Amino acid sequence: GSFHLAGLMVGAPIGSIIASSFGTQIAVRAMALPFFMAFLIAFSFKEPKTKKKVESQRYIKVLFSGINYFKGHKVLKILAFDRISIYVLSFFIIWTYQPLLQQQEFPLFYFGFVHAGIALAEIVFMNSFGYMEKLFGSKKKYLLISSLIPGFGFIFLGFNNLIAITIFLIIVIGAFGLTRQELFNHYMHKHIESHNRATVMSSVSMLERFSLGILYPLVGLSVEWSLNYTFMILGSLILLATLVSKVEEGHLLD
Repeated sequence: GSFHLAGLMVGAPIGSIIASSFGTQIAVRAMALPFFMAFLIAFSFKEPKTKKKVESQRYIKVLFSGINYFKGHKVLKILAFDRISIYVLSFFIIWTYQPLLQQQEFPLFYFGFVHAGIALAEIVFMNSFGYMEKLFGSKKKYLLISSLIPGFGFIFLGFNNLIAITIFLIIVIGAFGLTRQELFNHYMHKHIESHNRATVMSSVSMLERFSLGILYPLVGLSVEWSLNYTFMILGSLILLATLVSKVEEGHLLD
């Protein structure tokens, strides 16, 4: 995950520099170069030899198989709700921060550097979970804080007009809200037998993507109506999800 984000740290500033200098179409065309390089590198991969029979499964079968597993596992349902609800709502900072920066007349040249700041903050937090849990007193308290901060952060973005505070809040929301997914993966794995883990986690991922798919057009319409109110709505929904979450310290196994 950290290497993936490190790639974004490099690519995002390059993209905004190209876009501001030559136009957004050129920035999109320039993406053909790294894609083509990846295409060539893919030829160097070697398929490992295996005697196991490999079977593909339809997504719908994987989804229902995982959902059936959840029916008899109360703790997993609680963890999955917290993970999906807070992450999906926090994720929209990625799609709303750019129109907000445009609204505040922030130069396009620096957009990528803001995204690099988000990625750097995510890397730091993803590799400091143990420290952060000790800092806040417990695993549950860290999860609580890591959902409250994005919630209030979105609401403050709806009121704020100072660019420095805007950038700070964008990075903080990303640092806390977008890294919880990795931490929840760790906790959820502890409650799933190894032979069921891939199926169950695939179902969680699909439910997460399904939730995003439903919210994308709704958030888009909301942004068209009012960007500031959209931030307030997202923040309020995060706080509501935090309020109804039933995660307990005993659920968070190491």
